[in-house]
Amino acid sequence: MCLNGYRAVAADPFVVHACGLPVTSLSQHLSVLVDPESSVTISEIITGEHDLRFIDNEFPIASAGFSTAAVWVRCRIENRCGEEADLLVECSTARLAHADWFIVRQGALAATVRCGVSDAIRNAPYVNQYPSIPIQLLPDEHVDLFFGRNPIPPSGFRCSSVRNATFMAFRSRV
Repeated sequence: MCLNGYRAVAADPFVVHACGLPVTSLSQHLSVLVDPESSVTISEIITGEHDLRFIDNEFPIASAGFSTAAVWVRCRIENRCGEEADLLVECSTARLAHADWFIVRQGALAATVRCGVSDAIRNAPYVNQYPSIPIQLLPDEHVDLFFGRNPIPPSGFRCSSVRNATFMAFRSRV
């Protein structure tokens, strides 16, 4: 099945049913693509060129293990709570060398957030060591979220979602 130029996300989407969303794991909603050549781009993913390479995550924490491969993770997030949802999605794996979040709305790249401890291309540090991205969803809207990790030491993808205001209140106490 194709939707806006690429196949609908195979794993069950993460559905926001209540706007007072507690911290919630996205692991069961993730599909993972391991890219040994580190050659896949977000443009290729949006066009659906690599859809069949994504495998639904079957583990409590999605992980690429020890690998020099680049890794892509995708998740569809749907808002069915009847009002605007203001979310923050975080990959709680600290100290990633470099990773990017991509939000795709209606088949087009809508937002990118670069994060990690360093930008290898620019040889510069990042301040966002815990990869996170804010997402605003209108009622009955969905987005496709992609997380691309460059080759780094092994890590899991402990992705979770929470209301942005809840996360900011927590962060201010820490």
